[in-house]
Amino acid sequence: MIRNATPAVAVSLAPGEGRHIFFADVLSALSVRHTPAAVCHHRIERDDVTLRMVRGAG
Repeated sequence: MIRNATPAVAVSLAPGEGRHIFFADVLSALSVRHTPAAVCHHRIERDDVTLRMVRGAG
């Protein structure tokens, strides 16, 4: 049986730090999902979505 060499350490967060970590994770997930979608529109579908994002909708 293989056991974990390092013991579990209890981490205490400062007030509000859990919320900060949550929103950092959400922002990271959105970035990870948005980047391939933008590349797909620009390189594969070759539509004008990327240009509209850069120039603005109008």
